[in-house]
Amino acid sequence: MARLAVGAAQQNHGQVEGVQHESRELIATLLDNGHQVTVRGVVSQPQKQHTYIIAGTVPHRMTGDSTPVALCVDESVTILRHSGEHVSPLLIQELQEGAVIFAEGKKDKYGVIRATRVVI
Repeated sequence: MARLAVGAAQQNHGQVEGVQHESRELIATLLDNGHQVTVRGVVSQPQKQHTYIIAGTVPHRMTGDSTPVALCVDESVTILRHSGEHVSPLLIQELQEGAVIFAEGKKDKYGVIRATRVVI
């Protein structure tokens, strides 16, 4: 029985390493292709638990001018650190003004980004 447990632990450990490696590639892709958002403020929505709106700016790709955006983050959004580990949505509240985050998602014409993944 002990051998079975050790073998299962080794298999799980191998899977964890594979996920971390995959996450590093994902993080690199998000850092290269995601929206680079400079945080201006964070507010929670009282009607929805664990739902936050991040006000920020993104640099225009051609001119470098700052454009205001709003980033919607709820429980469906995957929140990652630069190391690749998943973090709780509660950590969004702790973002300080001036922090730079990267968001994957579609930006509409009004400057709202519907995030699917965020790297903080």
